[in-house]
Amino acid sequence: MAGPDACGGNYYGRCRRGVCADTHGRRNLRKERQKMRYGSRNYRRRRPATRAARKKHKTMDVVLVVVGVLLIAFTLKMIHVFETTGAIPDTLCTCVFAALSGECGIMGWIKVTKDKYTDRKWQQEDREREVKENDV
Repeated sequence: MAGPDACGGNYYGRCRRGVCADTHGRRNLRKERQKMRYGSRNYRRRRPATRAARKKHKTMDVVLVVVGVLLIAFTLKMIHVFETTGAIPDTLCTCVFAALSGECGIMGWIKVTKDKYTDRKWQQEDREREVKENDV
């Protein structure tokens, strides 16, 4: 085995030039195989999933949870204000409920439009497949 000065490395086995066959032959072989497999060293490999069925948080689900939490918190706070002062700010209540209802309405419209588009796309694909099967 070569000493630390043979390749310019140190006692921990690190080779400055990366050409020392005695200490880093296996690592260099791995890198060469990786280059052959992925084209270049800059190619980013996809990391394996930690869980096979990883559930993603969809944006609409997160927004609905936030809207629900805000609505409950606002209602509880308005109950506290009513108990303290005997009245609540009607304009504020109207605006908050209108804004949150509008947000939910817009999300519902987006969802319906998206579903319609997806259904139509699938129907067109089914029709094309049926035409190909009938021609054969």
